Amino acid sequence: LGLHPRSRQASSPSCGACFNRMPILKSVYLSKVAAAAAAVADKEVPVFTGVFVERAKSGRANCPVCNTKNEAGEHRVGVDSLAGGRFVTVWIHPKCWLTQAIAFSRNTSGRGACKVTKKPFQKEDLRFGYRMGGSDSWSHVSLEGIAKILPSVMSAYPSFTIEQIEGFEALTQKEKDQVREALEGAEDEVDELEKAKEQARTAGKKAFAALKAAKAAEAGGG
Repeated sequence: LGLHPRSRQASSPSCGACFNRMPILKSVYLSKVAAAAAAVADKEVPVFTGVFVERAKSGRANCPVCNTKNEAGEHRVGVDSLAGGRFVTVWIHPKCWLTQAIAFSRNTSGRGACKVTKKPFQKEDLRFGYRMGGSDSWSHVSLEGIAKILPSVMSAYPSFTIEQIEGFEALTQKEKDQVREALEGAEDEVDELEKAKEQARTAGKKAFAALKAAKAAEAGGG
C-alpha cells in the first residue's frame, strides 16, 4: 500500500524546544482529540476519530491504493497515520478501503488493545484490522469497536457486504453471527456518529492550536 499522505499539520513546528519533533506534536494532538472525543460522546464506547468519512473538498489528494484522485464532492475515507515523522491523514476511496485495506484476524501474541475501546486483546481474540501507514502497518479493533468504524464506510459504498471482508469466511458461524449482531442497527447512527467525529476533531484541533500558541508565547518570552 504505497502512500501519498496529505499532512494535517505543518511539516515541522516553528517554536519551542518542546515542539521541535513531530512525534511529540502527534502525542499531544492525539491526547487533545481523545479528550474532545470523550467530551462529545454520550455513549459507553467513546467516539473514535482515527477513521472517518467525508466529502472530498478539492479533488487533489490521491488514493494510495489505486493511485487515482479522490474527486471533489465524492466520499473518501480519512485514516490518521504517522508517515515520515509527520502526523498525516491518508485519503482512500471507500471501495478501495473496504476491498483492499481491511481484514478479520486473530490476535496471536496476546498483546495490543482495541483502538476504539482501549480494552486489551487476549490471545486468539477475534479482531478487525485496517491498514494505516503502509502494507505492514495495521491497527485493530474489537467487535465492540467495529460498529464505530465500519458502517460509516459501508454507507459510502452500499454494494459492499460484510461477507466480502477478507477473513470473514474463515470465521465460525458463531463469530459471523457476533459480527452481524455488532453491526445491527449501526447504519441508522452513521450520520450522528460522523457528526460527533467531526466535532471531536475540530475541538481537538482548537485545543492543540491553543496549546501550541501558548508554548510559542512562552518560548518567545523566554
